Amino acid sequence: MLSNSDGDDGDALTNYDLIGDARKGTGLFALRSGEPFNFLCLPPLARTSDVGLPALLVALRQCRERQAMRHWPFHSEDALMFYPRLLALDRLRGRYEQFGSAAAAAGMLARADELRPVWSAAGHEEPILRTGLRLAATVSEVDRLRLSQGGVNVLSSGRNRGHAHASLCTLLPEIAAKARVRMLGARRFALFLMRSIERGTRWVLFAHGGPPI
Repeated sequence: MLSNSDGDDGDALTNYDLIGDARKGTGLFALRSGEPFNFLCLPPLARTSDVGLPALLVALRQCRERQAMRHWPFHSEDALMFYPRLLALDRLRGRYEQFGSAAAAAGMLARADELRPVWSAAGHEEPILRTGLRLAATVSEVDRLRLSQGGVNVLSSGRNRGHAHASLCTLLPEIAAKARVRMLGARRFALFLMRSIERGTRWVLFAHGGPPI
């Protein structure tokens, strides 16, 4: 098999490449015509460049319109944050490199959804990484507790009996006014109910007014 080495990755991505055009339905606005989704994960623009505030604001609006959640660097009951970054083998460079944790966290949540439905009363398991991924930083028990109190989920490379199990939480601190929706399971269940009611009552838009309605 022969291949050429004169390919081009194109220009570097920008926040506005991700945002797209609302009238043309491109970028994040393409989600409006797509299937329902539970989580939205925006990968970094490049290895050393994270997604900027303009794209994050548009993404948050799309999630609120679709009763979904996303990774978000500010306080929000509709966002998740995981720490730390990860070390994984970069097959292009032939060595271990640091990567953002968003993709690994998304895969972990998808794996959990296969084991139990959103409406299950069971809490989410401890965020444990798959084999081959390592943490880019060591988190002490004190720091783990502080991060959890601030709404940050700490990833683990294996089950650690040395610290107490904590359910996954949204990006809200314990002292937030919306602390009742701080737990991920409770928030996802609420969003599931909202989406179900909206879909189940959509027929009213096409019904004639009168006593039956």
